[in-house]
Amino acid sequence: SALCLHPDGTIWIASRGNGINTIKNGILSHFNLPQAPLARDIRTIYADREGNFWAGAASVGIILIKNNDHSVEIFNESHGLPSLIVSSFLEDSRGKMWVGTAAGLALFNYKKASFKIYQARDGFPGGFVGALGEDKDGNIWIGTNGNGLIRFANDKFSVYNLKKGLSNDVVTSICEDREGNLWIGTAGGGLNQRKDEKFMVLDSELGLSSDVVLP
Repeated sequence: SALCLHPDGTIWIASRGNGINTIKNGILSHFNLPQAPLARDIRTIYADREGNFWAGAASVGIILIKNNDHSVEIFNESHGLPSLIVSSFLEDSRGKMWVGTAAGLALFNYKKASFKIYQARDGFPGGFVGALGEDKDGNIWIGTNGNGLIRFANDKFSVYNLKKGLSNDVVTSICEDREGNLWIGTAGGGLNQRKDEKFMVLDSELGLSSDVVLP
């Protein structure tokens, strides 16, 4: 997401070209990052349960901004990150931090400050990961750019794509409603609702304003 709300009411803004900005008490400010002067293209920003901010900066990697003192840590390929283009974050109900990148899916190891990369040998098809979500049962859902929707449950990956009823294999957004239905936005196939193991498509032919659903 390009916007993130901190518990203290501050809105954090990711921008492509002007780094990270904040709005607090109606005042817009630029958040300086002297540790990462090249971090101008911020693709996404995310707040974890402790109020720390995780920002994905193209050409830099991950910028972790600590809640208590705004100190900064940077994680890149030397820590095992599969790509410097980071598109999405998800802290799951177990406290694990998942990271979507242009080169696939990674899981952050807090103790080792390193990443586990999921590859074909793990059952993950790879590719650009643009969206992450978790359902009420604790399953992790991964939206890819070309490989459809992927579920990670019981340490196994399952792929849902055009052949399985998904309207488009480029998934841009994932959200679960209060009834446990999964909503999947796509780039060209409109919106999909996954209910009772089946997909229902809502697209422009049914009144959706566009078949391209943004993140």
